[in-house]
Amino acid sequence: HTLIGRCDHQVYLAGGSLRADIAASVGPEAHQLVSEFRADLAILSVGSVDAIDGIKDFDVDEARIARTMIERSNKVIVAADAAKYTAKAPVCICGFDAVDVFVTDAAPPDVLAERLRAAKSEIRVAAVG
Repeated sequence: HTLIGRCDHQVYLAGGSLRADIAASVGPEAHQLVSEFRADLAILSVGSVDAIDGIKDFDVDEARIARTMIERSNKVIVAADAAKYTAKAPVCICGFDAVDVFVTDAAPPDVLAERLRAAKSEIRVAAVG
């Protein structure tokens, strides 16, 4: 509602299945729409961050759309709070090499920070409060 009619924004709605638990459309139709665009920036909220497997999610459809967003964007920011360091999501989205900037609310554990730095990902710890 706030984007409609302001600053000449065009709002595109993804088809597919509307998931109330994540407030997003998923499925082949949503994936197709995302794949038709080229973005300057993708900002991803993820299910977990794993020092071995990288960026992960709990849902295969969400992960598929996130991978397409990464492929179709010039820059990728992953936003993950500290709880994501110990979460155990099963579906891999990408390795750290796909992440340009990693934004979090607490410094990542040493092994994770080392993996991010080795992949040339910038780590930003946001001020809370």
